Amino acid sequence: MIIGSVAVAALAVPLAADRVAESVAEHRIAARLTCAAGLSGTPKVELGGFPAITQLASGRITSLRIEAVIPYSKVSGTAGSAATGAGSGTNIRIVGGDDAGRLVAETSLSVRGLQLDATVYATLALSGSRLTITPAEVELSGLGLRVPASRLPANASKARTVDLPALPSGLAYREISAAQDGLKVVAEGRDLDLRDAGKTTKSKTCGGTE
Repeated sequence: MIIGSVAVAALAVPLAADRVAESVAEHRIAARLTCAAGLSGTPKVELGGFPAITQLASGRITSLRIEAVIPYSKVSGTAGSAATGAGSGTNIRIVGGDDAGRLVAETSLSVRGLQLDATVYATLALSGSRLTITPAEVELSGLGLRVPASRLPANASKARTVDLPALPSGLAYREISAAQDGLKVVAEGRDLDLRDAGKTTKSKTCGGTE
């Protein structure tokens, strides 16, 4: 019994040390990502594989998963225009996301010669680092109507694509939805160089990462 307890205690020490190292690395990568990508809040970072200490010592991570929020200020101009089918001269304001994870934007649309205030609900789809925004429904408050976007002129219902902010080398976007404070994304990568885990190709020095 005593020998068994000592063995368990001896095993727990390296396991605890490994967990501490993993936690420290996750927090440092999260801080660097927040700085480098201009994220809204600190993202959740999860290292995969075991043990973490061996990975950190070698400078390579088996797998990495990130949940983050990209502020609308990073994509508001192009995403807003894409969501509404409007030109650059149109006043567009992204107001967040609905319960279905669709992008919600307020603008004005020309309908049969009338300029009407409108709220556009658009679906989001990922293709690599490009985001396809497709208007799904439009609410015309002045008329008290909410109609499918397909009933509007073709230019207002057309799907459009925009580029998302660059991710650190080796990471790829996996999921995306619209939240109140920005685009909520999940990114993943495998066999990553630790030196690249907290920087983007356009980032300046952030927390010691070039």
